[in-house]
Amino acid sequence: MPVEKSTVDTIRKERGTVLKEGYIQKLGGNKGGREGNWKRRYLVLCDDLTYFESKEAYEAGEQPKGKVKLDMCFCPEPELEDNETNDFCIYAIPFHLEVRCDSQADLISWASTIQQLSCG
Repeated sequence: MPVEKSTVDTIRKERGTVLKEGYIQKLGGNKGGREGNWKRRYLVLCDDLTYFESKEAYEAGEQPKGKVKLDMCFCPEPELEDNETNDFCIYAIPFHLEVRCDSQADLISWASTIQQLSCG
């Protein structure tokens, strides 16, 4: 279930607060096609979107595998019909992140939370 806008607004004021976390798949550096180089990562949505090798790596305080700055980003409304892999994109500077979720519910939750952050 998506996080309510008022909750996001309130939490966003508290820098460093984790808004959402969980596993997704992201398209890796070799963006040659939809079938190749998808990596399962543990995402943590806070002031930025940070991803780790695993939940255990995050909890152990390891360095993230990557970070997407959300101060200038756009997350379009994801396609829900004919989207069997539950893909969506986050466009940020200097690159975009293609993401796959385990379920449509996860897709809606992640995308709506990021959309609310990028609008406010």
